Amino acid sequence: MAVSCYTNCQEVTLTLNDRAIGTKHASDAVDGVLTWDVPYTPGTLKAVGTIDGKPVAEFTLKTAGPPAGIELLPDVLRLATDGICQVEYRIVDAQGVRVPDSDALVTFAVEGPARVLGIGNGNLASIEDQKDLAHRAYPGRGLIILQATAGTGPIIVRASSPGLPTPTVTIAK
Repeated sequence: MAVSCYTNCQEVTLTLNDRAIGTKHASDAVDGVLTWDVPYTPGTLKAVGTIDGKPVAEFTLKTAGPPAGIELLPDVLRLATDGICQVEYRIVDAQGVRVPDSDALVTFAVEGPARVLGIGNGNLASIEDQKDLAHRAYPGRGLIILQATAGTGPIIVRASSPGLPTPTVTIAK
């Protein structure tokens, strides 16, 4: 597999399952991209960027297992009247790693003083209605946008998908 790295570091060292793949220098970049050819092996791929020999950035990718759950990640936990909350949803494996090839259909239910402004997943080819409460993940994730309405009390968001547990998240208002 070709592994590409975009960086402003002087060097980047790539490892796969704690075994060195190689180090590339900024001068090795083609059109600003460092590239390694890496044989596919499940596990952990890690890039560590250095400046003057000191690590300053790190990025890790892990191989995902089969879908085991849905994560709900709100950007705020308290909303003012007319406030907006974005809740990212992710299909994850048993270790909490996002499953990037999942296109699971996720159905949402919202209780409390809020309304759904829209749901999306970044798939430009999708023809799903952004107001429909059922939406596919792509690639293993999506976003539901809520707006607080009149009234007080908690806002509860539920996500369900066949074969997966149904998580909830509570946003105070």
